[in-house]
Parts: sequence; structure tokens; C-alpha cells
Amino acid sequence: MPVDAPAMLYIDPRKSRCNACKQAVAACLCAALPRVALPLRVIVLQHWRERNSQSNTGTLVSRVLAGSEVARVGCPGAPIDPSLLSDPATDYRVLFPFAGAPVVSPEDGAQRPARRTALVVLDATWPQARRMWRRVPGLRGLRFVRLPEDAVPLWRLREPPRPGRLSTIEAVALALEMMGHPGGAGALRAALGIVAPRILAVRGRRAHPAGPRLGGCA
Repeated sequence: MPVDAPAMLYIDPRKSRCNACKQAVAACLCAALPRVALPLRVIVLQHWRERNSQSNTGTLVSRVLAGSEVARVGCPGAPIDPSLLSDPATDYRVLFPFAGAPVVSPEDGAQRPARRTALVVLDATWPQARRMWRRVPGLRGLRFVRLPEDAVPLWRLREPPRPGRLSTIEAVALALEMMGHPGGAGALRAALGIVAPRILAVRGRRAHPAGPRLGGCA
């Protein structure tokens, strides 16, 4: 269900840049982004080095999905709140290609009486993410799910280390779609479609042509 967009901008004080859309404050795109609420919670565990990366899309997830949040990981002297991943009334699903993890399904997004679902996403480079899932307290004891191996990115803001790897925002969008929340998935893809061409233009790169979300070659 649509909700009002927040008035706050995420500003990088060193570069006068919005940390959500990664544009200069004067050219911020956030007012044009969709904003939706979902019956589940999305928690983005963001490596602290990702906050100011121009190709990062984890903060954009929290800008589009009301009720989602970003928790920074690895900041010296600032550990994440352990209660974030230990609510006894929450069914957590950690999106990560952990060996043996099942592919995310509608069952993972099903609503249960007196319970809520939280999708946990690691927002980092792949080497950072592999360290995070080992080191973040409480994370390894949660249920892991993964995306299909033939998932194909619609936009290439970074070169994936192997086929089937997506940016954070596209991974969340596909997971939400497979969990039965197409509205959230569509809003995230629409937001990326607004922001990605501008990021690529700043780098002097042409927009990557759209491709199928499942199947085909990266």
C-alpha cells in the first residue's frame, strides 16, 4: 500500500550527496521514487564501507520500502543491536547463497497468526558478505534462503563475480516477488530504473539493456 515519502534526505556530509540515490543534493531523485509498505520487514545489514559507495543500492531499499531499515555492520565501537535478529515473534529469512539453502518460495512470505516475517539481506561486496555471515552475532542460527542460480540482473552497477549474482536492490526485489509481494518488487525495480541510468551516466557508461529476470545468460 502506498505511503507518504519521508521528508529526510540521507546526506553524505563530505560530498553533499544523497546517500539513497547517490546524486548531488541539488539533483536528488528521491522525490521521484515510489514508496510502499509491506506486511513483512526488510532488514539490510550493510557493511560500513558501503555507505558512501556510489554503486551501493542497499540504502535505496530502505528509501522505497516503508518499515525497512539499514543496520551498519563493522563500525568500530558501534555493534549492531542484538535484538534486531532475535525477536521471538519474528520468522527471519536470510537471503544469501549459503550451501544447502533452499530457494526462496511463497511459503517464506506467508503471514502467520501473531507472527511477522523479516527478510534479512547482506549489503556488501561478496568477500565482505562472506565474512559478515560468519561474524554477525545470531545470524548463523537463522534460516537461510537463496535466489535461483539463473537470476539475471537488469542493471550492472558492478560486475558480478559469477552468473546469478545481483545487486542488493535487485536481489530484494526478486526475493519479494518469489515470496508473493509483487508490489514491493515492482517498486524497487522502478526505483532502480530511475537511479541506475544517472549513476551509469556519471561514470560515462551506457545503461545495461533490460533482460529476463529468470533464465538466459548474464
